Amino acid sequence: MLKRFVEIMQNKLAPFGARVANQRHLQAISGGLAAMVPLTLIGAIFNIISTPPVTAEIASNAWIFSGLLNGWIDLATNYGAILKVPYNMTMNLFGLLVSFTIAYKLAASYKMSALSNGIISLCIFFMVAAPITSGVLSSTLAAGGDAAISVIAAANLGTVGIFGAMIIAIITVEVTRFCDRKGLKLTLPDSVPPSVAQAFSSIIPLFLNIILVFGFNVFLMEVTGFNLIDGITKVLSPGLEGVNSPWGMALLISFGMFLWFFGIHGMALVYPLIMPLSIQLITQNAELVAAGQEPIFHAVHTFSYALIGGSGSLIGLVILMIRSKSQQLKVVGKAGVVPALFGINEPIIFGAPVMLNPVMLIPLIFSPVFCATLGYIAGSLGWIEGSYIYLKAYLPIGVGAAIQSMSIKNLIFSWVLVPVSIIIWYPFFKTYEKQLVESEQKNTASVNA
Repeated sequence: MLKRFVEIMQNKLAPFGARVANQRHLQAISGGLAAMVPLTLIGAIFNIISTPPVTAEIASNAWIFSGLLNGWIDLATNYGAILKVPYNMTMNLFGLLVSFTIAYKLAASYKMSALSNGIISLCIFFMVAAPITSGVLSSTLAAGGDAAISVIAAANLGTVGIFGAMIIAIITVEVTRFCDRKGLKLTLPDSVPPSVAQAFSSIIPLFLNIILVFGFNVFLMEVTGFNLIDGITKVLSPGLEGVNSPWGMALLISFGMFLWFFGIHGMALVYPLIMPLSIQLITQNAELVAAGQEPIFHAVHTFSYALIGGSGSLIGLVILMIRSKSQQLKVVGKAGVVPALFGINEPIIFGAPVMLNPVMLIPLIFSPVFCATLGYIAGSLGWIEGSYIYLKAYLPIGVGAAIQSMSIKNLIFSWVLVPVSIIIWYPFFKTYEKQLVESEQKNTASVNA
């Protein structure tokens, strides 16, 4: 029965999952977010420096680390505003920058001018997200003045506007593509340098994007009182609340692992759904920490604990494989242990294999869901801290969770999940190991005969 189910899923669902995972727009979103990693890393470093995780009282009682921690606090106190600039110019402009990178990636996939499309998207997003308004500087008020000046409303330029940036990037590229297909562009003689000709060819698409997107934004503000970015956020809010819940995370993780069973990179599909929300909530937590408040633990933060050792929480399986009686599992386990410590699971998925292995289907889905559930319980009880530093990198188990929260508790909890993963994988591993050992013994006997 199970074998028949696997065959049906492989023939019907796997091709559909592969098409969805390789969908052009989702790939552009993933690529655009990935392009932001260097900027977010720099922002994270300066955010850590400018926001010490301890108070002066704790630092004074920190034994040999007291001098170091007090120096850190003094540095943040005296130069905090300067140290915050790299963070503010990266994470607080995240939406603006990602509107460029996503459009760039999508246009490149269409073999269109990536640079021109990125600039068009960035300009349109800026028009929609940052309207000019009047205001009075605090320094002017302090001096007793009341002269108003024109200022840019920057609230939506950061992670708050990330979903609007994604949608605007896709729309502007598709409008430009429509113009290309219909020949709606200025064509200059061949004698004109290509760079100049390319610049002129984007005039009509830019104008049309302004009319459609910015025009709709003006209409929306006149009718409802809020702009397009706020409108997109309001429309998506119910769905985002569903994702940022234990059940929502369990569903997405299960779906991602189910695709991995068929050799499809499930996280490539789940990532664009989870990461924008995660980045947004982490940035909100950073603001809380900067204001002296505790970060909030959100369900979406459990994603880190679902991937202990890579997709499927495979670290438990890897540890079992290292001491396996099966030579196949032992060899693959030794080869895959270091990648697994850094969250890379492909050697085990394809080498054990876990892919298309009916014995491994249940733990592949259940292990990460159970670990994420334990993470949510621990976060709700205050045993681990919420994340307020965005960091996307292949780091050893628990290190990323600890840096994101600046809490050793999150590191310890990540390693607590390792034996949990071992226990979940153990009975299924032993069943598969027995099958392989019997097969290896038969092969050895036939060779000796």
